[in-house]
Amino acid sequence: MWGFGENNLYENMAIDSPTIRRWQQRIQRALTFAPLLVAGRGVFSYTGGLMPRRRPITVVIGDPIDVGAAEAAPSAERIAQVHAKYILAVKELHARYKEIYDPKAQPVELV
Repeated sequence: MWGFGENNLYENMAIDSPTIRRWQQRIQRALTFAPLLVAGRGVFSYTGGLMPRRRPITVVIGDPIDVGAAEAAPSAERIAQVHAKYILAVKELHARYKEIYDPKAQPVELV
C-alpha cells in the first residue's frame, strides 16, 4: 500500500529557512533528534496552522505478499527474506503508479 500526496499536506519550514535549520541542528546535538517544524493551514484561515492542507491523497494497493505458514518463532533469515519481499513490492508499486498520481515524485528510498 502506498499513499501518493501525503508529502504535500505540510510544508517543512526548515527547507526555506537557514535559521530554523541551524536551530534544529542545535537541538539535535542536545537531544539526539531534530524536531520537525511544519506549517499547514489554520482552522478558520488557510495562511498557517497545524491542520493538514487540503490536498488529494491517492492510496494504491498492491498484490498480497506470500509469506508462507505462520511460525511461532521465525528465524532472522526468514524475517529478512519476507522484509526484502515487502520492500521490493512497495518499490514496484511506487514505480508503477508514480507517473499517474505524482509525476514529480522522487525515487523511493526505504530504510
